[in-house]
Amino acid sequence: MDGYQIAVYGSGPLPDRIIRREGLDPTVTQTGVDSLWSERLAGLEEPEARQGVRELSSVTPYPERRVAYGDIAVDSEGCLWVGEYRFGSDPPTRFDVFDAGGRWLGEMQVPEGFEVFEIGTDYVLGVQRDELEVEHVRMYGLSR
Repeated sequence: MDGYQIAVYGSGPLPDRIIRREGLDPTVTQTGVDSLWSERLAGLEEPEARQGVRELSSVTPYPERRVAYGDIAVDSEGCLWVGEYRFGSDPPTRFDVFDAGGRWLGEMQVPEGFEVFEIGTDYVLGVQRDELEVEHVRMYGLSR
């Protein structure tokens, strides 16, 4: 299946429902791999260490398919937010949103570098990192 499924459990041993999202492309791209290695190199200042990472990146195999999703959150309305998988440490910028019954409502985009901490009825609260990696608390309005 090119997508994912998430089992939602209540108090019993069997899932209350299964949420499915199909039609996603799980292919690992060279762009994604290059982005991961670039992030690893960015934290290194010593030329020897950078050269070692470059050599490692040239011989390291990577899978053909990636993980189907990253972060998962539940908002104040009981909606499930399933974040896209991102290479490296970047938080997801796209979320699939499902209502409390498991029906897909659509996709939600958040700004690049914004890490979601709380989702209310009319806001999304989190931290935005700037180009110097300084954290700024941000609240964005949310229209349902």
